Amino acid sequence: MKFKNVNLPVEQLHTFDFAHRGLHDRERGIAENSLDAFEAACEKGFGIELDVRLSADGTARVFHDATLKRAAGIKKLISTHYNPEGESIVVGEVLADA
Repeated sequence: MKFKNVNLPVEQLHTFDFAHRGLHDRERGIAENSLDAFEAACEKGFGIELDVRLSADGTARVFHDATLKRAAGIKKLISTHYNPEGESIVVGEVLADA
C-alpha cells in the first residue's frame, strides 16, 4: 500500500482525524503500531500517530511503551535493549489497551 503524504499547517491539524498507534483492532487481529494498523488507518482516511523510541544502539523502534514488559513479557527498557543480530522480538498477538 502506498501511504498518502498530507502536509497540513499546524493550525489545521485539529481538523484532521488521527488513528492512535494506527487503526488497531483485537477482533480483526491487527496489532497496534503494526504496518497492518497503519495501512488500515490510511485506507479509512486517517492520519497515523506513532511512538518512536531509541534502543541502546541508537536504532529507532516504533513502540508505544518504554519497556518490553506489556508487549513481550520482557522486563527491560527499550532504551537499554541492544540486538546486534537484528532479530525480531515476539510481541503479544494483539495487545489489550493499556
